[in-house]
Amino acid sequence: MLVATLGGATKVAAQWTEVPGTAPVGAWVIEVDLLTVATDRHTLDRDGVTYRSTSAGSAFVSTGLAAHWDLQLGVELWREETADGGGSRSRAQGAGDMWLRTKWNFSGNEADGPAWAVLPYMKLATGSAAISNGRHEPGVLIVHGRPWRENLTWQINAGLDWLAAVDGGRDTVVTLSTALTWARADSWSFYGELYSWTETAAPRNWSGELGVGVTCAVGETGWVDLACYVGLTRAAPDYTPALRCGWQF
Repeated sequence: MLVATLGGATKVAAQWTEVPGTAPVGAWVIEVDLLTVATDRHTLDRDGVTYRSTSAGSAFVSTGLAAHWDLQLGVELWREETADGGGSRSRAQGAGDMWLRTKWNFSGNEADGPAWAVLPYMKLATGSAAISNGRHEPGVLIVHGRPWRENLTWQINAGLDWLAAVDGGRDTVVTLSTALTWARADSWSFYGELYSWTETAAPRNWSGELGVGVTCAVGETGWVDLACYVGLTRAAPDYTPALRCGWQF
């Protein structure tokens, strides 16, 4: 459920929150989630079971189609899901699905004022049978960003996902995230981020996570990003460390 909103096509403010800017025309931007591990020891559905989701090598590639419009393609190269408890252990692993996305920055520039973008996407059911649910799943994200005091930028995202339900229909999921980034010197920035989601059919069972991270520039067009998140609600993973890198060429 969370993967549909992960990854970005330009250097993002945080691990999950998108910025309004798009990839430059004629350039390619690559972002790679080197390793993300979500661990949960106590959830609504798995009391007494430790659940772990590990993703490695997930990548998004984007290129600008026009001055404020880009195209993005994402793939989850490998994912493993494990559950331990009650004297038993289950494991599923394999390639994940692909995502086709596009972003249109329809108003403003985040560097000197408020900016807005819309980001529709489609999850393509291309993953292995052990990992993928075999269903295409659409979604859309509204992205807002603006400078906020000296060396600070603020972003907020709101989205909808229409996920495949067990009865063959669709579950509507609302996602919200916000990030505050502090640029320090030329090479370092630090951020705090809040991410949440809830199914419209069961809004009381919402998931919320709070994280902090640091981004270091590498050369003129590369960066490395390290973050860790903790769950704020029972439905959220207990903790999720993540390591990511990216570059533009």
